[in-house]
This record gives sequence, structure tokens and C-alpha cells, in this order.
Amino acid sequence: MARSPPAKDRPSNFTGTVRIDPLFPAPDPARALGVSVTFEPGARTAWHTHPLGQTLIVTAGCGLIQSWGGPIRRIRPGDVVWCPPGEKHWHGATATTAMTHIAIVEQLNGKTVDWMEKVSDEEYQAALRTEQKALLVVDAHSTRFSSQPLDGFMTICVATVLVCKEILQSDTSMGADSAIGDLASFQNPLDEERARDVQEIGGLQALERGDIQPRPRNPPLPQRPEQRPFVPPVP
Repeated sequence: MARSPPAKDRPSNFTGTVRIDPLFPAPDPARALGVSVTFEPGARTAWHTHPLGQTLIVTAGCGLIQSWGGPIRRIRPGDVVWCPPGEKHWHGATATTAMTHIAIVEQLNGKTVDWMEKVSDEEYQAALRTEQKALLVVDAHSTRFSSQPLDGFMTICVATVLVCKEILQSDTSMGADSAIGDLASFQNPLDEERARDVQEIGGLQALERGDIQPRPRNPPLPQRPEQRPFVPPVP
């Protein structure tokens, strides 16, 4: 089957340099069609929706995607992203790295997309700052817990919970109330651990003052019975 030549969509639908390579059309009665879209660094779509949703399959580079009122997400090769019908969103490359994805959509009455306003430079820069903050906080918390007796998996889990809470609390546009509520069950054990740390710090100060006696962290081992030398029986 002959392939259509690459094209550039209308400038009003994108910011920056974007290349569109048609992959397969939707001949009647089929509705699904696919294209490969490459975004140069800093390029992104305008805000838009799809009447029957959209599937994105990232094939190269590194990109960003955000739904209206939701958090910014980094997408990499191998990621498969589903955009529900009617959900307002945008996607594109990061500021320093190009990104290519395959987009699969279905036609409804001959239409696959409803384009809206462009993602402004302010919105894009805010998304980059939020995404960069996530990376910095993950790094900070990973460093914080690296000296604790936690394995690598637990370190990632703890750091991820703290990252989500800090970012969501600092950005009210990301639905912080509901998201923090979902994280409460994970955060509570951390709060309890922090409270124990405070009690132990207070205990150390009390020890220095002589108010309390030290207690062993582990129970003492049981005493071994006294070993007597072996005496052979008298014949």
C-alpha cells in the first residue's frame, strides 16, 4: 500500500516544528486511522479533544502530556497513553528533547479531533517547572533515605509518596485535595515514623539530663548455661 508523504498540520494547531507522517487511513467502513507525529524540542499541540478518544504510543525521544486541570506527565519510548473521549489535553516534546509518537484515533461523523486554544508559553513553562520540580524532589528524597536501612524499592516508594504530596500541595491546579486524600493511607505510616523520631530525639535529650535511663533497642540475648569441663567416668 502506498504511503502518503509527510505533512505539516495547520500552524494554528501546533506550536513549534511538528512533522506528521500518515501511517494508515480509515477506508469505509473502518473508522480508525494512525499517524506518526514528531515534535522538535519545545513543540507541542494546542489544547484539543477527541470525540472517540486517542491512543498514543511513544516511539522515540521524551515528551510531556497534560489533561486540563491535571498533572504534567513525562512520556518515554514504550509508553502507551489513552486519552478518553472529550478530555481536553495537550502533548509535545520537552524543551530540550524531541519526541515521536504514533497517534491512533477513530472518526465520528468524519471528525477525529476538535482543536482549541494554543498552549501558551506561560502554560508550557509552568509545566516544565512542575516536571523539573518532580525530578528535584525525587532526587532530594532519594538522597535523604539513602542513609536509612531501606532497600532500593522501599526508597523509591517512600520518595514517590513524598514527591506527590509536596507537588500537589504546591500546585492547586492539579487537584490536590482529592489526590492527597488518595495518598493518606501511604503518608500515615511516614507520619508515625516521624513522630517516633521526634520522641526518640526527646528521649536523647532526657538521657543527657539524666531524667530517664537508657533502654536497649533489642532485648538482651538469653544467657548460655555455664559450660563445665568434661570428666570421663571412673572405670
